[in-house]
Amino acid sequence: MKKYLKKTSILSAFVFLFTFFALSVAKAQTSEAELKITVIHAKSGEPYLSPELRPLWRTIRKTFGDQFSSYRQITSKAGVVQEGKQVTVDLPDGTTFEAMYNGVTKKAGLLRVHLAFGEFRTKVRIHSGGTFFQAGRKYDKGTLIIAVSATLKD
Repeated sequence: MKKYLKKTSILSAFVFLFTFFALSVAKAQTSEAELKITVIHAKSGEPYLSPELRPLWRTIRKTFGDQFSSYRQITSKAGVVQEGKQVTVDLPDGTTFEAMYNGVTKKAGLLRVHLAFGEFRTKVRIHSGGTFFQAGRKYDKGTLIIAVSATLKD
């Protein structure tokens, strides 16, 4: 009887550990992130900030300083995606901007995001809850700034 209980206990522990490990691996392989793309038209002139950009204002100001005085949000799109999936948004110049979630770095826990529009391609790493700015494309007497925010979902 003791032998039977010992074998059953060992088998139960093995099944528990195997199930826990399998669920952990499955969760790690199916991580999700919320990606948000915000398209901003920045230019000199009359000072202006779109109300929707207020949560980003400190980061915009720190990043661009006095380079621009007017920031108008053109569009914004967000989505929760699994690894290998993307969020896309149409730009006012007729092109499309894409942000694809590519998982989390093992060492620092940064979200890997692949950005693409036109001939431009780059890979960035963003802290969960952080924002990356891509700027430089000229548009309507100003510049398009594309803010990509990424947050890991549990």
